[in-house]
Amino acid sequence: MNVPAQDLGAALSEAGRQIGRDIIVPAASVNGRRSAPVQGRYSPEDGIRILLMGTGLGVRLNDSGTLIVQQSPLFDPAAIQVDEVVVTGSRIARRDADTPAPTTVVDRQLMDQSVAVNVADVLRELPSTGVGLGSANAFRNADAGAAFIDLRGLGVNRSLTLINGRRRVSGSSMSSAVDINTIPAAMLDRVEVITGGASAVYGADAVSGVANLITRHVDGVEMSMRAGVSEHGGADNYAASLLAGRDFAQGRGRANIGLSYTRSEALRANERGFGAKRVSSEGNPANTGPNDGIPDRITLVDFNDSYATYEANIYLNNTTYVYGPQGLEPLKAPIFRPGSLGAVVGDTGASFSDWFELRSPSEVYAVRGDINYRVTDAIEAFAELEYADTSGSNIEQFFRADERNIWLNGLGGPIIRIDNPFMPDAVRGLLADAGRDRIAVRKVYREFGEIENIHDRRTMTLVGGLKGRIDDRFDWQVFFQSGRFEDDVRTTNLPIASKFHAAVDVVLDPVSGQPTCRSAAARQEGCVPYDIFSGAAPTQAQRDYFLHTRLQEIENTQQVWGAQFSGPLFELPAGPVAFAAGVERRTESLKTKDDPLSLNNEVTFVGLATPRPPVDADFAVNEAYLELRAPLVANLTGVQALDLEGALRVSDYDTIGRTTAWNTALVYAPVQDLRFRVSASRSVRAPNLMELFGPQTVTLTNFVDPCDLTRINETANRLANCRALGIPEGFRDTFAATRFTTGGNPDLKAETADSVTAGVVVRPRFAQGLRITADYYDIKIKDAVTTFAATTIADRCVDSASIDNVFCSLISFGSDYNLDAILGANVNVASLTTKGIDFSVAYARELPAGWSADVRLLGNYLIKKERSADPSDPRSLVIDDGGYGDPRLRLSLSTRVRRGPITAGMVNTFISESDVNPQATQEAYDIPKVEERIYTRVFAAYDLSERYRISFGVDNLFDTKPPFTAFTYLGGGGGQSNAARYDNVGRFYSLGVTARF
Repeated sequence: MNVPAQDLGAALSEAGRQIGRDIIVPAASVNGRRSAPVQGRYSPEDGIRILLMGTGLGVRLNDSGTLIVQQSPLFDPAAIQVDEVVVTGSRIARRDADTPAPTTVVDRQLMDQSVAVNVADVLRELPSTGVGLGSANAFRNADAGAAFIDLRGLGVNRSLTLINGRRRVSGSSMSSAVDINTIPAAMLDRVEVITGGASAVYGADAVSGVANLITRHVDGVEMSMRAGVSEHGGADNYAASLLAGRDFAQGRGRANIGLSYTRSEALRANERGFGAKRVSSEGNPANTGPNDGIPDRITLVDFNDSYATYEANIYLNNTTYVYGPQGLEPLKAPIFRPGSLGAVVGDTGASFSDWFELRSPSEVYAVRGDINYRVTDAIEAFAELEYADTSGSNIEQFFRADERNIWLNGLGGPIIRIDNPFMPDAVRGLLADAGRDRIAVRKVYREFGEIENIHDRRTMTLVGGLKGRIDDRFDWQVFFQSGRFEDDVRTTNLPIASKFHAAVDVVLDPVSGQPTCRSAAARQEGCVPYDIFSGAAPTQAQRDYFLHTRLQEIENTQQVWGAQFSGPLFELPAGPVAFAAGVERRTESLKTKDDPLSLNNEVTFVGLATPRPPVDADFAVNEAYLELRAPLVANLTGVQALDLEGALRVSDYDTIGRTTAWNTALVYAPVQDLRFRVSASRSVRAPNLMELFGPQTVTLTNFVDPCDLTRINETANRLANCRALGIPEGFRDTFAATRFTTGGNPDLKAETADSVTAGVVVRPRFAQGLRITADYYDIKIKDAVTTFAATTIADRCVDSASIDNVFCSLISFGSDYNLDAILGANVNVASLTTKGIDFSVAYARELPAGWSADVRLLGNYLIKKERSADPSDPRSLVIDDGGYGDPRLRLSLSTRVRRGPITAGMVNTFISESDVNPQATQEAYDIPKVEERIYTRVFAAYDLSERYRISFGVDNLFDTKPPFTAFTYLGGGGGQSNAARYDNVGRFYSLGVTARF
């Protein structure tokens, strides 16, 4: 039955007990387990839960604020489990309605309704979360196969992920983020997300908020299986889990164990119509300047790289020649069609769609167990074990040697001499006519196989400790936690530079008359000659000689020692002043080891296999914290409740020194139906080990220089600034590779974030089951650690009012005026700011004929999100709000109906229209807007009996495709970074079965 909280509370309360008053419940015995006396200021939910112990009924509070009393969901009326009411963002027990910051709970039912098998895809639908990292945007990412949470879109490093209220070891060599793929969705009871600064409570990384993953406990055994398939093929997923729990030692102890397997398949771009052809935004040759009404950039479809072909090609006499099945012929020139969608007719050019993945594959084996044992009536021992074996991969592309690959000898591709017997006569004749005896040959070596990064990860966490009560009043806890993450990375099909050059530099053996390697030293080492013109796959002997699988090893460790003491300090007229205080010591380490051939630059390729010098770094931090919550006034006319709370944390790092974080909050309820909440906080984030000590690496990148003839008129200041930099009139970018340096910076200091939230919670008594919230947030981060993309640095340099700006200081030019090098290492920039409004509406009620329904709307309206590199220069401002990575409005509307064994519902997700570039002029792009999108998911479940349930779901019901732009389709970002916000799988079906015993 569903009964409003206050009505049920009044019905069950004894004479004189009123909502909000102090209550004392004496010790009781349920199923042979003695509960300790409970004292404190409890909500009706808490009191009802205690009163119902042993009755076979359970109680929970749904999103609308209605208390639901129901038969035990574990199908065992005799086994009632009473959970603590603890919500993320505080170490003092409270309900989500009492928190002073916006809080969202994703419960078991919501996860069951999703077709996803990992929690990352579930959380990405929340309007308060950014794209983060997951299977949909792992392209060229060192963390392929992992998944990280990104709250507010401020970066995964600023979102703290907890499991059962405790930190976990990082699942990445590049950041401090926790890989949530190691805890499959089937093992979770709920996820509590609080957005806003929480560093004072939980320490560093909680700048944009906290996600607390709460694991499940069951009585008996639960088995489940789920399979999902895409209507168009690819991206299928599978999951199976076994959960079990029971009491032992006459109820003094309890043990739980969970086993889980999940697998998500890859989705290739060429498996979708919108991914079969590359789309790109290129400079418009017809552009005559700003405000001419002509788009500065046009969208090209079926865009291939004319300089990178699957057949061998050479550049001679200002012409690219290709040697293929038709012999030697000039490569067809690109065709641009200003004012309409264009095409590049480089029909032999390499296409992104041949290797690009819209979703990368992953596989997870996970086991989790916990055990609690009451040593005495006041002391309980506990332990937890988590282990996950995960694998994942991502495709880089095929190996290529061209002018973008400044490789070994500084030339573009291997040098083939005219006496090479494999050189076709047509090519030899062309060289002879030009008076050349050798030439660099450019080629995409599809015959080698794809360059694939394969990750085999192992993550283990052990937790042990004691907890108890003193004088039936104070709770205490001491614990130790140890975590280890290991990642063995293999990168396949990389040529060994010196051996590959030797294998393609071929002459005829004067004795045998057969092709042989020119170098005598190489022949002594077993060199096997190779014909790069034939297009034939290497033989096994050739593969063994010059192809290599690069090996890397990564290890993260974490140890945490902690002690906490909490309870009521003293009584005020409105209730007890509650506190939580504790100390922690945390140590973390990072070790990386790269392949010796990589460190010797023997397998370097276009930055995709960049050598990573070894890292062996660690830090330690000692912390102390205090949290207080004081009910100032209660049950007065005009002041139903007035609570003040605050927290303080002092941290001492051996890397950056001492930091202090704090927060304070006020909750005011003038009447029972209305609650106002406001909070202010100072959060601190210490740079992680890779940000501090990561090796600086140089990759090669390409983009059309903003001073190129086709781009120089895109903005008002660009022409003058390019001339001030010495770029001559008529300059054309030769598309030479630009060295882009990224990596750690040991001089980084801590980030500081000032956050303010103010909101209202409405639960009108005249509309039982209705709950409305609205919260304004404003987060300002100073000295934010970040990097800027090479294109951003180049564009901002020449688009400012003058070249006297921070971005131009990061650029150097070559003698040919091309961009030679850009510095993009980690820096403390001036600021990163975001502000907006979170809102929610939840409503639950009974319907005729035994039906019940509940509706929940979650929304976020983004007011501002921007970065500034120099506080004294407003021209360094980078605006993100309103862009396709940070759309202005996001909504999630879920509707669910129930009757007896039947549950059915629908979830609609809305993403508002956005800009390709919020700071671009109207004529910057021919397609400047990204269309809004609505995605619909339907689901249904049927309880075959008390033990068996079958469920079915359809995601993206209307098979909605990504919005068409060069930045959300293949090549510009379809499946990459922020474009992963849009579904690229299409209609998807899921079927699941659950059995409980």
